[in-house]
Amino acid sequence: MGKVNFLDKVSVEEIKTFINNLANNHRVSSSTQNQALQGILFLYTIPLYYFKDVLLNRLEKILLVR
Repeated sequence: MGKVNFLDKVSVEEIKTFINNLANNHRVSSSTQNQALQGILFLYTIPLYYFKDVLLNRLEKILLVR
């Protein structure tokens, strides 16, 4: 089985729902909500930074096929 790509599996609406759930149902502080959001942003940006060469190579191959 292939790897699950987090970036493909989570939508912006799901992230908003998660953060709102923390505020409304779990009554966490705004700093905790912010920390959760920063963690999600970290997952989105760090892999892209470190694996950008791989991603750019794939993109280049896709563009060359067209």
